[in-house]
Amino acid sequence: MRIDRGDRFCLDTGVSQPVAEEIDPDDAVLEAAESCPSGAISVRNAADGAPIAR
Repeated sequence: MRIDRGDRFCLDTGVSQPVAEEIDPDDAVLEAAESCPSGAISVRNAADGAPIAR
C-alpha cells in the first residue's frame, strides 16, 4: 500500500521527510504511521510529546 501525502511529506535525496515539524490532526498521516512496515513514522502530541501513532 502506498500513501502519497505530498502536502505532508517530501522526498529529499531518496528519503522521505516531513514538510513541517508540527501539523494539524490528519487521519491520513496517522494511517501512514500505523501502516509503515519499518516503523519509521511516528506521530506525537505537540503539547506533551506523548506518542499518538507509530
